Amino acid sequence: MNILIVDDHAMVRETIISLLRAATDWEIVSFESGQDFISNWDGAGDCVLLDARMPIVSGWDVLHHLQRRDAAIPVILMSGHLDDVNDTNTTYPNLKAFLAKPFSGKTLINTISEHIT
Repeated sequence: MNILIVDDHAMVRETIISLLRAATDWEIVSFESGQDFISNWDGAGDCVLLDARMPIVSGWDVLHHLQRRDAAIPVILMSGHLDDVNDTNTTYPNLKAFLAKPFSGKTLINTISEHIT
């Protein structure tokens, strides 16, 4: 499995990478911003862990980009802002789940496992 992490906070990215590497054999690719993901994503991957609130290109912007590309990759939206939960809707077919930060490693792995093909 190839898991993509898109989060503008290095500490969050590094923590998620450490959790996943310690508990799984999944390959992990990280992106430091929504713009980094849009500019550099090659279309490969099994799941995107996507921060909702990033400067310049938000997670919502990335979801819109994926929809325009007809990309079928499942997306798990992450946010420390509970009001983002209300925005998770069926407008974005890729959006499979929402994780409220902070979350446990077990919750993270279980959520990813539920949505990867």
